[in-house]
Amino acid sequence: MSAKPFVSTVLGLLALNACGGDPTGVSASLCQVRNGAEVCVDRSEYRPGDAVRIRIRNVGSVAIFKDSCSTKAVGKTSEIADFEERFDPSLRCGPGADAADIVANMVEIAPGETFEET
Repeated sequence: MSAKPFVSTVLGLLALNACGGDPTGVSASLCQVRNGAEVCVDRSEYRPGDAVRIRIRNVGSVAIFKDSCSTKAVGKTSEIADFEERFDPSLRCGPGADAADIVANMVEIAPGETFEET
């Protein structure tokens, strides 16, 4: 059984949860560790429109995989939620993208390695 989609979802949620309940600032730390992944943001506060730099470091003993196609945090989409997580392979891998495209575009992060993105 592959853990790739699960880990990708966890990493996406970790990135969002690192900011605590307030989408404009980190609650206690710029980093959070769960399930062998340390996810950090670059600063404690952001203004609307600011780019958020995220660093994912594998602190575990096995490789983890980041889904580069499907998961994307979307800014305020309703009055109910400030951030909404959408799962849609076409977000970054184009129309018609499917599970095979997701697996083909995953980024492997080996133990001790770091991956950064904006």
